[in-house]
Amino acid sequence: MVSTSTANLDIRSSAEIFTMMSGLCKRIGIIAYLLMLAIFNANASNESQEVKIESIRFKTGYAHSSGGYNLSIYLQPYPSNGKSCQVVFGDMGPNKALTKNAPASCEDLQLTTTSSIGVQVLSTDDNQFKVAWVVVYTEDGGRFDVNFGNTWYTNVAPGINLVKHARYEDPNTAKILAKIENVETKIDNAVTELKSKIYRYRYKGK
Repeated sequence: MVSTSTANLDIRSSAEIFTMMSGLCKRIGIIAYLLMLAIFNANASNESQEVKIESIRFKTGYAHSSGGYNLSIYLQPYPSNGKSCQVVFGDMGPNKALTKNAPASCEDLQLTTTSSIGVQVLSTDDNQFKVAWVVVYTEDGGRFDVNFGNTWYTNVAPGINLVKHARYEDPNTAKILAKIENVETKIDNAVTELKSKIYRYRYKGK
């Protein structure tokens, strides 16, 4: 049997997690409103300006043995204008994120604030690997955020002659989206903690 004090402790802890999650959800509502305003303001200015790539952040997916060998990121405007560059990341384990400065070869992609970017993740090894996401940061504080969905790939993600693509996000939008992503991470952690407490609570009573 579970003692009254232990049960109360678990219930109280669960209530604290619920309160925290409620607060996080309210924050998401506020941030979503700010995001809407940022997008509205960005759409109000349709003037295209060139943007330069500053760095690339890449994260492998989460699963046993889901890392990859000699990984690199291939970038090109989408649709292609014949320009491209490749950023080498090397061997990476599962659920790992690394950031690399953009090489000089990435300076001449002719990307603009109205552009989309096409991204491939390449491996010279025929071993399967998982890709979570690739974020391409620009010198003006903007970004291109490309989600690969934590999916398994071989040699090329998302596939031979295929690219994942994303539109440019201006600096204000990028900051707000980063805050949302941070809140989402906190919610995921809170849910994981709550599940762990429920699991422990159940097995203490046996």
